[in-house]
Amino acid sequence: MKKFKFSLEKVLAYRKQVEEQLKTELINKREEHRALVEELDFLRAKYSEFKRSLGEGRIEARRLAHWNERSLFLEDLIDKQAEMVEQSLSRLRELQKKYIEARRSSMVLEKLKEKKIAQYKYEVSREIQKGLDEFATSAYARGS
Repeated sequence: MKKFKFSLEKVLAYRKQVEEQLKTELINKREEHRALVEELDFLRAKYSEFKRSLGEGRIEARRLAHWNERSLFLEDLIDKQAEMVEQSLSRLRELQKKYIEARRSSMVLEKLKEKKIAQYKYEVSREIQKGLDEFATSAYARGS
């Protein structure tokens, strides 16, 4: 009997390659998203620290104007960073969906390949058994 060959091997290899590319891209996006979240947390901590420092003692008008300006600047930075985090999260979720779909697609072919291998092994064992039976029958027939 000839050697086992899965007819969709090239398709499976392509799907695995796409899956690996998406996995790498997903890892990179997660790292990028984590960095954006860290930056947002840093800005929020800086803003909180700035607000606390203002509450210490009396405030001069000049210092109050400076604080107001800086406060608005930090709030704007925080808003922009929060928007970037949301966009990043949205892209991350999209990429996760693509990866899951690619993984499912690969798994379908892997399962099919496993079934075909099992079927091939069964056929091989049947052929071997058939050969052994024929040998035993012919040996018996010669012996009688």
